[in-house]
Amino acid sequence: MWARAQIIVVIDLPRWRVMVQLLRRTLVRGATKAELWNGNHESLRNLVSADDGRNVVLWSWRTHYRYHHEVPTEARTQAPHARTVVLSDRRAINSFPHRLVAGEF
Repeated sequence: MWARAQIIVVIDLPRWRVMVQLLRRTLVRGATKAELWNGNHESLRNLVSADDGRNVVLWSWRTHYRYHHEVPTEARTQAPHARTVVLSDRRAINSFPHRLVAGEF
């Protein structure tokens, strides 16, 4: 897939923003018992687990910094011919489709 890529978009929000969104989404899904996929449901019990394999918030906290650096680097290494765009705030994310259509990328 890397060989065919023309543009790679990396959404790299600040850790505080990711944590707020993830915690809110996890609490709502756990409280409403919303189905995620294939009958899976978010468990509020997982939020108190020290196992980052079960606790998505803890996993995100521990891996955010690593992925912040690794994902753009991997994209540039695997597809040096492609344009890599890193979007690091809501304004950039929301304006990206319009900028793409306008031919800015």
